[in-house]
Amino acid sequence: MNNIIKKTAVFLLCIALGMGAVVCRADDEINETTQPSQGNQTTSQYADFLQENSNLSRPQQEIIVNAKDYTSASENAAVLLDSLDGVDNPVQTNDDGYVEWTFNAPQAGLYQIEICYYPTEGKGNEIERTISINSTIPYTDLESIKLKRTYSNQSKEFVKDKNGNYLRPVQVENPMFINQVLTGSGFQAKKSLFVKLENGLNTIRLTAIKEPMAISYIRFFNTESTASYSETKKSYPASEEQVEPILIEGENATLKSDAVLYPVDDRTSPMNSPSSVSNVVINAIGGSYWAKPKMWIQWDFEVPKTGVYRMYIRGKQDQNAGIISYRKLTIDGELPFSEADELSFNYKNGWQMFEIGDEANGAYTFYLEKGNHTLRLENNVGELSDILENLNDVVVGLNSCYRQIFMLTGSYPDSDRDYSIESSLPDLKAKFKKLAKELKNVKEEFFALTNTKGTAYSTMDKMQVQLDSFVKDMETIPARLDVYRTNIGNVSDLLLSATEQPLLIDWIQFAPENQQAPKADANVFSKFIHGAKSFFVSFVIDYNNISSSDSNDNSIDLWLGSTASAVGTGRDQAQALQALIENTFSNKTNINVNIRLVDVSVLLPAVSTNRGPDVAIGLASNLPMNYAYRNAVYNLSNFSDFDEVATRFNSEALTQFRYRDSVYALPDKYSFYMMFYRKDILEELGLSVPQTWNDVY
Repeated sequence: MNNIIKKTAVFLLCIALGMGAVVCRADDEINETTQPSQGNQTTSQYADFLQENSNLSRPQQEIIVNAKDYTSASENAAVLLDSLDGVDNPVQTNDDGYVEWTFNAPQAGLYQIEICYYPTEGKGNEIERTISINSTIPYTDLESIKLKRTYSNQSKEFVKDKNGNYLRPVQVENPMFINQVLTGSGFQAKKSLFVKLENGLNTIRLTAIKEPMAISYIRFFNTESTASYSETKKSYPASEEQVEPILIEGENATLKSDAVLYPVDDRTSPMNSPSSVSNVVINAIGGSYWAKPKMWIQWDFEVPKTGVYRMYIRGKQDQNAGIISYRKLTIDGELPFSEADELSFNYKNGWQMFEIGDEANGAYTFYLEKGNHTLRLENNVGELSDILENLNDVVVGLNSCYRQIFMLTGSYPDSDRDYSIESSLPDLKAKFKKLAKELKNVKEEFFALTNTKGTAYSTMDKMQVQLDSFVKDMETIPARLDVYRTNIGNVSDLLLSATEQPLLIDWIQFAPENQQAPKADANVFSKFIHGAKSFFVSFVIDYNNISSSDSNDNSIDLWLGSTASAVGTGRDQAQALQALIENTFSNKTNINVNIRLVDVSVLLPAVSTNRGPDVAIGLASNLPMNYAYRNAVYNLSNFSDFDEVATRFNSEALTQFRYRDSVYALPDKYSFYMMFYRKDILEELGLSVPQTWNDVY
């Protein structure tokens, strides 16, 4: 039986290998980068780790490990700096290698980890590290800890093009020292990660996976629980002074965790602030770009008068049907009360006026002192976290059952064959009963939270119905194995989609306690007038012209292909390109570039009549040579600096655009294959990842 299992595993792996291209060394080894030793690897899940160490105390005494006191490091992995951004003696760590510290813990127990770090210049990606404690990685979450960078608009003022349309602001990195408490990934984003320290000497090692950073200190601690809203409200000082509303425009965010969190334009309502029927106006932030766990947006605002305020958010949560979007709210870096850790924004079509509060307490009030403050909202998955964790356990069980059946029936079960499922897999029926019960509980918890039977609910319900039918008649499983696999995939997709919680914000308001909630949207008549104006204006406005300055003799006409058959570019991509051109090319050369969105099918007729552009990008890869044979495109090899520019690309990437000694185009993207393998299958069968082709065979 073991031989059959191993042969099946190798068969599955070979299928994966056959689906992608693999670069091999001459000695038949799979080409990969070797990382420094990271301690003993683990497959333990965080929930299992907590359960195994549930009897340990959580000491309140904090331990601060200064980065300058590191005890060992791989070659060139750590450099002690005199100072950085006003902080003395931080340690600069590179994008490979490891740094290790030895420190003393006065009391054994479980501790949270906080890292004070500075994102130094790299490639602009998230910083990624592996963390090992006492030469062991305690659980899988610590195999890859990601630390955010910080971004802001390059300019506080929005730039307009010659037509009065707002251009999307360029996002630039705004590095600073950040105190980051480590939390889980995915649906565990709101849960702080604990590690086990022994009484006495301990070690912590940070091994670089991606990007450099400087470290000031590492802190081990345990926080006291935050007071509830009802307790916090009792501590508000008595004040009868009337306060005035404070309006924060969403698009005026000062800091963001990701470069994709740039301000956007929305023209769906006349009540948007600001609004225009004729021009593109930046008036919101977030939406589908602000969906992944741990993404945050921060606003600076000034409170003119100390007092108690309610909070309203005019926003839109209409992209993920049946899923609640959650945000963690902090003011000046602190939770005002425990309920602020998971504010909910329910799904609904159109704009909504979210009054920050809950059913038990009503609208929350916030005590704000006069002066400058910061407000931050972060996606941390919220109350869905525990539900999705239970659902993940169900998915693991479903996959385990599928692998058992697959090993018995193969990829294509014979409908005329009796596989004797119950006798061949005697424990399968009990597993299906248990999984059906667990899935039913998850489904009911999900409905109790969301109060809707949307796509997510129906996905779980379909899976549960199939499990119940399997229990009734096990012999029908082989004939329905393909549907079973599809249903598992759908439930797995739900795990990912439920953590993506979009939220679009127009504005945020702190208002007096006695002020009624503002209207969320205009009435039907106002919407009709707004739509009619936009319709008539569309006949006189050229939305395909993205130029930010008037054309002159010293300008270039650039056409950007906008058809799906090419690259599928649109106005957002054109504006991003325009911003890059304005900030790099035009400023240096004093040459203007006029961008137009066009259907690429008109390009060849335009060139043949001498009405074509100087440059065209976003075309399908087969078009440049098609044009070259017709003498409709310029030979780039004629440029004096072509050889220097060509070195920026892989030489093979130019092959499809080359004819003899002439090159007629440059690539704007690379496509390549990747190999995937199933870690869970290999671990379950006790097989290691093959390192050579002989291992695969």
